[in-house]
This record gives sequence, structure tokens and C-alpha cells, in this order.
Amino acid sequence: MITSLLTFSRGGILALVLVVVLYMLLANFSKKIKMLAVSLLFLGVIYVAGSLINIDLNEIVTSRISDFSTDGGSGRFELWGQAINYFMSNPLFGIGAFNFSDYYAFEHNEKLYVHNTYLEVLVESGIIGFLFYLSFLLMLIITLFKTKLHKEKPFIVLTLFAFLIQMMSLSLMINEAFFSFLALTLKYISVYEKKEVECNDLQQKG
Repeated sequence: MITSLLTFSRGGILALVLVVVLYMLLANFSKKIKMLAVSLLFLGVIYVAGSLINIDLNEIVTSRISDFSTDGGSGRFELWGQAINYFMSNPLFGIGAFNFSDYYAFEHNEKLYVHNTYLEVLVESGIIGFLFYLSFLLMLIITLFKTKLHKEKPFIVLTLFAFLIQMMSLSLMINEAFFSFLALTLKYISVYEKKEVECNDLQQKG
């Protein structure tokens, strides 16, 4: 959250806003009040900090939004177009893992990433790898709901939702925060699956 806000990442801020809105829709009334209070406090701290160090936050946010129509999403639209061209040349198996930046550097003398995880997987591993990747994400979501973690630990589902949105504008194939989230999530899944098995055993014995 702090990284997204300090860098004024448009994709990151959008993901945070959507997560807060989703939480407000799913949470009970008391939690909604708490979230609203925390959000207002957080915004207040940011505003005060900006005032103390003489930073015009309104101007920065406004310029970031207005620049979107002129900077091509910070050059992302051009990168995405180039990625699609590479994909069309090797649609089945892709151009190889982590090869986009080298391909791009060879043609443009600048090493850049796709800045879209889904498109990155598609262009580098082709349709086959892309389907495997989507299957992994889908199985993870199904498992979270199957183990009822969306009720017991809703922050996990909300965090995953935020990551899935951020993947549209960031390359998160190798990302420490996402890997840490997956490790934590898999631990919760194993614990709750074990509890479910124990509950079923008790019901059968009873």
C-alpha cells in the first residue's frame, strides 16, 4: 500500500480503491465504520505529511490522471502492442520465459518489461503456458472459497483481488510480495483443510 501510494502508481491506487469498495460492500456495519475511519485517517496523515514537506499532492494526482491520455499509460500501450506482435509470431509456445525484455532491447536498444503480467505470460509461454497460469489462479480462487477462507480470512481474498488488478499494469511474475502472499495463503489453506478433515471425522464418529 505504501509503495503504491508513494510512487503514485495509477494501477496500484486503482487496485487499493477497488479493494476498499469491495470490502465496504462485504463487511458488516461496524467494520464499514472502522474501514471508513481508517481510510480517512490515512488520507489525513498523507495530506499533513505532504503539507509539511511542501508537496502539492492534488497537483501530482491530477497530473497523473490527465497524463494517462497523452503518455500512453506511461508507454505501456506501445509495449503491449509490441508484445502482441511477438505473440502472433509464436502463439503456441511463446518466445520463451523472460525473453520479452531481450527481444525488445534488440529492436529498440532499451530493456523494458511488458508491464502486464497476463500479457507477459501469454507472449513468453504462449497459449499453452497462459492456460496453465490461468488454471493456477482459478484453482487458487476455488480453493479459497472451498475452504471458506473468504469468510474466515476475507483479507486473503481481497489481497488476491488487488494483485489480480495490479497484474493488468505491472509485471508480477517474479515479485517478492506476491510470493509472500502465496506462501501465507497456502499455509492458511493447509490449516483450514486440516480443520475441515478433523470436523468431518468428529461428525462421522458422533
